[in-house]
Amino acid sequence: MNEISYDDWEKLKLKIGAVVKVERIPKTENLYNLQVTLEMGKKSKL
Repeated sequence: MNEISYDDWEKLKLKIGAVVKVERIPKTENLYNLQVTLEMGKKSKL
């Protein structure tokens, strides 16, 4: 397993979210459109 330096660790921006909706993208095997709620109800698509 690789390790990272503390300086690199400080650069990370971790967020907690909840998956609201998942849709399979047509004509793909393992690709999904995720709708996630982050930061006080703000929705993002991944």
